[in-house]
Amino acid sequence: MIVREDYNLRGRPRGESADLVMQGIQSAKERGSPVEAEVILEEMSSVRAAIDHARRGDLVLLCVDRPAEVWRYLEARGAEAAAPTS
Repeated sequence: MIVREDYNLRGRPRGESADLVMQGIQSAKERGSPVEAEVILEEMSSVRAAIDHARRGDLVLLCVDRPAEVWRYLEARGAEAAAPTS
């Protein structure tokens, strides 16, 4: 799991919301949940990391603030993957 923050921080200091989410994840881990998580605050960095870490058959759920930018990246990434290699 990759935890990121929205561009609208809703009055909280940058990183605070992600820290709260990570506290919840840590609590779940202490009760036996096998979840692994990391914080990547910036949206495009978190998208790249999620796609880079995904394996064939994985489901990647992206919650984004700038869908057009993310979509362009995903289209370009898909074109790279589909390009023939020599």
